[in-house]
Amino acid sequence: MGAGDIHIRSLGAICLRGKEGSRLRHSASLNSLMVAQSHQRAGIGRLLTAHLIGFEPFGLEPDAIHHEGRYRAIHHLHLSLVSSDCHEQPIS
Repeated sequence: MGAGDIHIRSLGAICLRGKEGSRLRHSASLNSLMVAQSHQRAGIGRLLTAHLIGFEPFGLEPDAIHHEGRYRAIHHLHLSLVSSDCHEQPIS
């Protein structure tokens, strides 16, 4: 490769597939998620999913789950369903 060449390497891919039909138009399925073996267990899948769906992290609960002899953390995520154009009105 020359000095001006750009090398792009894909570390992961994610696919979201929308549902068909009038009752299912608002829903979708995470169809596939792939992370290169050399970069697995580095949080790339979590980042791809959060970016695709729009969840925002708001907390980490360390040692929340005991699985296969190890304690694992839970990452808490939030997805706002209120449009940024809407202004909440107090309930009287």
